[in-house]
Amino acid sequence: WESFDIGKQNSVEFKQPDSTAIAYNRVMGGNASQIQGKLQANGRVFLANPNGVIITKGAEINVGSLLATTKDLEKISNSNNFNFTPRKNHKTAEGKIINEGKIVANGENAFVVLVGNDVENKGTIEAKYFKQEKKVKGRYCNSSWSDPNDCRQGNPWGFKWIDFERDETIESPGQVVLGAGGKFSLELDTTSIDLDIEENTVNSIVKNSGSIITEDGYIELTAKGKNELINNLVNNDGLLQADNVVMSRSGKITLFSDDIKFGKNSDIQAENLTIKAKKNEINLNAEKGAKLTIKDSIDFAVSSYLDPAIKKVNLSGDLSREDKNYYDDGSKKLKTKVNLKLADNLDVGNKKVGENSFISSNFLGSLLGISGEVNLNAHNFDISGDINIDSYKDTDSVLLLNTQLNYTNPSYIRFNKANIDTKNGRLFIATDLMDKHFADKGISDIKIIDSKFNFNNGAIVLGR
Repeated sequence: WESFDIGKQNSVEFKQPDSTAIAYNRVMGGNASQIQGKLQANGRVFLANPNGVIITKGAEINVGSLLATTKDLEKISNSNNFNFTPRKNHKTAEGKIINEGKIVANGENAFVVLVGNDVENKGTIEAKYFKQEKKVKGRYCNSSWSDPNDCRQGNPWGFKWIDFERDETIESPGQVVLGAGGKFSLELDTTSIDLDIEENTVNSIVKNSGSIITEDGYIELTAKGKNELINNLVNNDGLLQADNVVMSRSGKITLFSDDIKFGKNSDIQAENLTIKAKKNEINLNAEKGAKLTIKDSIDFAVSSYLDPAIKKVNLSGDLSREDKNYYDDGSKKLKTKVNLKLADNLDVGNKKVGENSFISSNFLGSLLGISGEVNLNAHNFDISGDINIDSYKDTDSVLLLNTQLNYTNPSYIRFNKANIDTKNGRLFIATDLMDKHFADKGISDIKIIDSKFNFNNGAIVLGR
């Protein structure tokens, strides 16, 4: 197309063979696509415009699935694998991908994917759970091994092809991915999608100040790329909600960026949350008012299976959680577990000093307040400052401090001028010096220096 726009009072409808059929729209003109009216489709709509795609307030998109990008489709490796690159000979800077309207994807393997250098959602994005009963036709060879070669024409055994028809249930989750970067690939499976950003750009930014909701699904905000020298940002100041209703192992959210910010209106709800960074150096700041309501696990994870642990973290701010019975197991301990394994020393305190990994005392206190267990694994621990725990509905909190195996240097855990105050619920602290039998220089130890503890009928177990 020279242009692809929909005016306020206008509508465009794609009538496609089924919900997995793709209508690929490539804009060749010099202006951003303005979607102000209604876009409807029973299948998948791809819209590629290097000048940007702007979905304005009041616009409504109701499709099987949607991909909006500033990149060009380079090639199709197979029917389900798509490679996108920046448009060649495009002389001006790429535009933005902005949604201020309402996007709903409700087809088979429903997804909404927005990818550009600068991507922002200010409106509403919903990807629906899909379930459909349909007839499936096929054929098989009636040999003992069902080997198609046994049914070749003129075979001496009398084997033949048998046609069949059976009822089959098609079931798939809703998925939303907002990504910032240069080249990317999109792989479509029958029940999932995989987006891989192969090149990041200077100041890659993903922002959400609206609502993103998936049914039995998955949400990812990613600005990862592969260039470790280029910084990127994921900023959430809206609702991210990945519900688990019917399908098992659903309800996941992944945030993948060097810098992650939770604004005061940030509200993240899911079964599981994974936080990653391409350099395995995670910087996260949460403004007061940010809510994190996770049922099962919060994992600070490595970006590759080849990496044994995260190199460095800088976690600060304040977290609270939604008052939802769905996320409350009804006992005195929440099921939520927080997992962080570091290839570094970890400092906890009121202010960051030095080059070690750092968790602010306020962040750790609020993290203990919204979860049942916080499991920290590092070389050494220096814990100071004011750690106040205000537990959700008076539930118990557990803090596990584990040092790592070290054959040469002794490890330590130090509470130095720490003031730990449990206001609601009980706090339990357990420690473990994993290298106690192997360090040959000095003695691994746990020290409490000029510190105060209020566990509120909880306990501390100093294990070696």
